Amino acid sequence: MDRLQTSESARISVETQLADAKAKNQELKKYEVQYLLLKSLNDLKEVESKRLFNGQYDFGRHDVVRLAQLISKHLEDKPSEIDRNKIYDCIRGCYNDLDRGYSDNPAHYYMDMRMLLATCLASTWFSNRQRDSLIRWYSEKF
Repeated sequence: MDRLQTSESARISVETQLADAKAKNQELKKYEVQYLLLKSLNDLKEVESKRLFNGQYDFGRHDVVRLAQLISKHLEDKPSEIDRNKIYDCIRGCYNDLDRGYSDNPAHYYMDMRMLLATCLASTWFSNRQRDSLIRWYSEKF
């Protein structure tokens, strides 16, 4: 009888261990799915960041929305690899094109520039002197 009870106890112990292993396996699978989702999300963010900024400071009249998106995406935390002075120069060039009123400025250029300047003013990207210019440009045109 003792052997039977020992055998039954061992069977129950094995079943309990098996159930625990299955539960841990399910939990592991859940974490694996979460990891893969987070990795995919990070990959998408990286693709989006590269779409907005490819390392070149070639933002012109046709890139005002993309420039506003770049700044708004990192509104209070400018990425260290982005040079604020070069970005400011791009914005100044776009503003000068607006100020000159070129007939070949893109459709909605006025509104896009308003959005860009407002985004710049909401950001922490620029020096006090640059902000003063941005404020002046905004107040002159809008």
